[in-house]
Amino acid sequence: MTPKFKVLDVFFYKGQSITSKAIRLLSSVRYGMPYKDCFSHIDLGYDEDHTFSAEAKGAEIVSTERIETTSKRDVIVYRYRKITQEQIDNFYKMVPEYEGRGYAFARYIIDAAKIFSFVVFILGLLTGWMSLKFLLLFGILFIALQLVYIFFKKKDKGTSDCSELVAIFLDELKLMPYFSSDPRNEFPNSQLSKMEMMRWYGLADMIATFDYDTKTWKEYPVGAKTVVRSTQFAFTKKENK
Repeated sequence: MTPKFKVLDVFFYKGQSITSKAIRLLSSVRYGMPYKDCFSHIDLGYDEDHTFSAEAKGAEIVSTERIETTSKRDVIVYRYRKITQEQIDNFYKMVPEYEGRGYAFARYIIDAAKIFSFVVFILGLLTGWMSLKFLLLFGILFIALQLVYIFFKKKDKGTSDCSELVAIFLDELKLMPYFSSDPRNEFPNSQLSKMEMMRWYGLADMIATFDYDTKTWKEYPVGAKTVVRSTQFAFTKKENK
């Protein structure tokens, strides 16, 4: 049975699609986290049956039914213990402003360019002394990656990925912890760790998880000291055995 969600519930997704796996891999490389622990998406509850989500075609209100039908993702849902009517009203005022906002695909290309630039630079240092051809090859590759970075940096303006979009809302509504960084620098796991911190301080609860393999929801009572790693999909299949 699907849990009854509320406005401003926070949904974290660990996707199994090719795109989601690529995002998780990039996060793993960039932030030095184990791939199996990386989450690929985050969105906010809009009402009992919908969330507000940064999608490929633009930010929009989507049905939670897709979690059980078309989405290939494990899910963790958190809920703040205290939400004021003013925060709810302000949330609904903000949604039209950000609805249709383009997805920040360029940001992932920029991140990849940064990573490959570092690799190319190191390879150039290690092999450049052996041959002028190696030095020129890696030098050209490095310059090409810098041009890619500059080009997509312009494309990135005015867009948001899921993490930044959610962070903008939570920051504006004063629901993001005080130690948060700029919304532009957020990624799903950073916000997951903050929600866990808030949970341990009694400000939020993990209310439900969805296991894609078994297509089942598991609900948790308010105040339960259940950590993310206790959910079965936080481990690899081998570790589950």
